[in-house]
Amino acid sequence: MAYRLPSSEKTIQLLWLCFFISNLLDLAHADPPYKACSNISANSQFQKNLEIILSYLRSNASVSKLYSTSTGNDHDRIYAQYMCLNYETNDNCRTCIATASEVILQLCPEDKEAVVWEEICQLRYSNQSFLAHLDVSGNKALDNKEDLENPAQFRLVVNETLNDLANQVAFNPSTNMYATRKVAFTNTDPLYALMQCSTDLSPDECNTCLRVAMANISSCCSASRGGRVLSRSCYLRYELYAWYEGANETSKSPPVPGKIAAALLVVGILGYLIYCHAMRNGSKTFLLILTEPFFFHFWNSGYMAPEYAMEGLYSTKSDVFSFGVLLLEIITGRRNSEVQKSKRAPKLLAYVSIQVFRPVDEADPRGVTISDIHRS
Repeated sequence: MAYRLPSSEKTIQLLWLCFFISNLLDLAHADPPYKACSNISANSQFQKNLEIILSYLRSNASVSKLYSTSTGNDHDRIYAQYMCLNYETNDNCRTCIATASEVILQLCPEDKEAVVWEEICQLRYSNQSFLAHLDVSGNKALDNKEDLENPAQFRLVVNETLNDLANQVAFNPSTNMYATRKVAFTNTDPLYALMQCSTDLSPDECNTCLRVAMANISSCCSASRGGRVLSRSCYLRYELYAWYEGANETSKSPPVPGKIAAALLVVGILGYLIYCHAMRNGSKTFLLILTEPFFFHFWNSGYMAPEYAMEGLYSTKSDVFSFGVLLLEIITGRRNSEVQKSKRAPKLLAYVSIQVFRPVDEADPRGVTISDIHRS
């Protein structure tokens, strides 16, 4: 039985479709880091002070869950603060802040003000003093992508739980502005909620921050199984699984890992394209096919193997390199071409190598996983 191979036009359409689907999955299952940049450039002295103050934050993250400081003079003065979620260990806090201090330079290069939220920590700096001041500007409300069939009852439980928790966090001095709550919702799905304020706020400011976050949640996540609010001054999250340390691990049901699903989908589609091209062109490798005008322009943005780009040597190993770069982009959520634009950021391959092969004393004792690399 003869099979008809796709035309060149159809192949191009399939290739673009593959990347389009990958981007949709990326948006549907977006993971940290999240950012807010001022897009106002700073001078060179400010940049030097920023590198100094970030080193201060990294060095203190192993002994404190929250730390703020400032350095510099007059127009070059800079203020900075980090906050880790209280349930995390000091070692995990240190690892998170070390990652955030690198990421913030990559995502907001040369900015006068920026904030980055990782999974368990946040880091911010500014040329304006913000320490001990409430700031709810630019709050980010994020919903769990899985909706409930009948959310009305769930919203009642969520609202009551968050209301009680906010009062406890803001006005009970023994909580140190942090508390969690497990509440029965169904026999199989309890509600797990957490709230935390920056401890440099007053009780009233903490309460205001959490109430604003609750309003943000109501406007974004009314039908969702979970949600979180990323704020510069506080943090709120709830889910129908035990997502924080110390919760009942037996009922934990993490969300579907969208990055891995996207990677598998892209591999399947591109694998089919490679097979079709190989059948059409005999021994021609996929990388050689990509030197045709359309593909060469598309693929010449960081996917070429070094031996092919510099010396014109190609083989099936070159194909493996190209697809390896593509998969690293999908898994880490970083584009190779974008990473190389920043003077401070290493190329994607070097970045992943640093994360995987960093010294043991700097790594998470649990070991490095795919999700660790993506969060970095």
